[in-house]
Amino acid sequence: MSTDVPEPKAVPGGEQYEIKLTRVEVRKQRPEKGEGRFVMAFHNIIGVTGAAMFTNVMMLPDGKDDEQDYMRNLALQRFYDAFEISHEPGEDIELSEGVGNTTFVILKSVESEEYGDEDGYQNAISRYVRSE
Repeated sequence: MSTDVPEPKAVPGGEQYEIKLTRVEVRKQRPEKGEGRFVMAFHNIIGVTGAAMFTNVMMLPDGKDDEQDYMRNLALQRFYDAFEISHEPGEDIELSEGVGNTTFVILKSVESEEYGDEDGYQNAISRYVRSE
């Protein structure tokens, strides 16, 4: 058995990939960053050996700024739709409903000294791709 396994790497940006939602949590910001709460989604890239897992952070609306809340709600709605998470008005949203589901996205590769691979890059969702 080989022990020379390479570290996972970010995939090239600008291309379409199938991703799987592997875990999702609601978290609070660190006190030094504010008082907000956010959804943190963990994803694997399907069919790409050695691709690094990546996260997608979506801030929850906080009622402080209508325009900002609109954009936050839009990001959450796109996420719910992509991973088939029920989000009917007035009903509780069960984020775990989407765990294990897959969708297609266009990924980007962004520099990140703190969270990047050994070359300093990590992937992020540029946009969801609708399959008709």
